Amino acid sequence: MKYEFKVELRKTNSRMKKSEQNSKIKPKISRQKKQLILAHQIARYMDKNNITTLKEMSRYTNTSVARLSQIMNSLFMPAKVQGGFVTGSKDVE
Repeated sequence: MKYEFKVELRKTNSRMKKSEQNSKIKPKISRQKKQLILAHQIARYMDKNNITTLKEMSRYTNTSVARLSQIMNSLFMPAKVQGGFVTGSKDVE
């Protein structure tokens, strides 16, 4: 008795080609951009939940008031500078 069937073999533990590796790399987000986004999120949260002081917010986030103050101060930058962080452009007039 003879049995025949098709088998598809795949390579295991194969290394990815460089082009495949490059396509899976996540773009890096600058520290300033992350901080600016976080500042906007904190401000929005404070507005929605009627939180008036950073001390009160520090209890919710388990962060120091000084650190929250540093983050929130990024909202006082000019709009052009903030836009530069978001778009990634380096020339600000």
